[in-house]
Amino acid sequence: MKEKRVLVPNGNYTDIRLINAFKKMGFYVITSGNAPELEGHKYADEYVAHDYSDHVGMLQLAKKLNIDYISTCSNDFGVTTAAYIAENLGLPGHDTFESARIIAEKDLFKKFALENHLQVIPSNWFDDIDSAVSFASSSEYPLIVKPSDLGGGKGVTRVNDFAAAKAAIEVAFAASRRKHIVIEPFVEGQQGSITTFLIHQKVVSWVTFNEFDSYYNPFLVGYTTSPAEGMPEIGEALIGQIEKIASLLHLVDGIFHVQYRIKDGKPLIMECMRRCLGNHSLKTASMLAGLEWEEWIAKAYCGFDCSGIPRCCCGTKQMSHYYIQAPNNGVLESVSISDELKPYVVDQIMQWKPKMQIEAFEKEMLGFLFLAYPDQQTRDSYAARYRELINVKMTDSPQ
Repeated sequence: MKEKRVLVPNGNYTDIRLINAFKKMGFYVITSGNAPELEGHKYADEYVAHDYSDHVGMLQLAKKLNIDYISTCSNDFGVTTAAYIAENLGLPGHDTFESARIIAEKDLFKKFALENHLQVIPSNWFDDIDSAVSFASSSEYPLIVKPSDLGGGKGVTRVNDFAAAKAAIEVAFAASRRKHIVIEPFVEGQQGSITTFLIHQKVVSWVTFNEFDSYYNPFLVGYTTSPAEGMPEIGEALIGQIEKIASLLHLVDGIFHVQYRIKDGKPLIMECMRRCLGNHSLKTASMLAGLEWEEWIAKAYCGFDCSGIPRCCCGTKQMSHYYIQAPNNGVLESVSISDELKPYVVDQIMQWKPKMQIEAFEKEMLGFLFLAYPDQQTRDSYAARYRELINVKMTDSPQ
């Protein structure tokens, strides 16, 4: 019998667990992308170089490779590419290309949210610099300026005055591939996220995270704690919004992830995603929920019946997920974990090597720690001290 073939756009380290899930299902896994050095390609059966954000080119590649299934990766470009391929080849497991774009592209989502009265951070979107600058000239500050089509904090700036806003608008437009940007008020309040699994447009399993900024990049998450504050009420409010989105867009079964901020006791949606996350948080989610998220996500991308997924409501374990980063650029000497913290470390993924050169410390991840605690008080007391308890030593660190 012919071995089933699945194409996974990209092959980043955060795609490895998904690639392994397809391998476990007995599939021949092909990865793509323009970076052959990425770690995930080593876990695939075959790598074919191609820009995975190129929808038309990837469709031609999929035809040439005679694939049976298309996956996404841990990047929104992979989501829209997969939807485009699935729609054109009649493959199951993916939303329509239009729906995928609405969720993945910030300006389209905020317009959709406004039209359908969703609880989101209010935003304005622009496709030319002059209109954006004019809006910023009469706005209240602080504001967040960001490209509509990028993630991971790329091109994002928080601004406190008009002069800074003008510069940030230029940065965001330069970064955006579509030359569309979003401007929104900066909302004070706890940031969090909810990872859910949809069956027939209803949430059947979910876990939540408090999200805390990286010490070195305010637009990246530095660590999380779970469950998030305000549960289960905050989670149930978000589930109502998620199921409304799923119904309006006729979404297929699978993962649906939301980032939010709490304002006046209510969650306001920041962004939505239909993919594995770029920070290994699904490993924590698997521990919290007692199910292997990537395995069920892989099944969903193939259009398989996922109705048997274990049900989980928020999760009761007290956990945390820490992203290890260098404090500055330079030569890395070592990463050490305090003996006091070690008893709570239940797993780790290390990507650093001694003497490696750090050239983009604000975004480069050296590893991830997964921690479990006996209670919330212990969890929060240690989380507040992570910078003290996890030491990254640079050869030429400032004294």
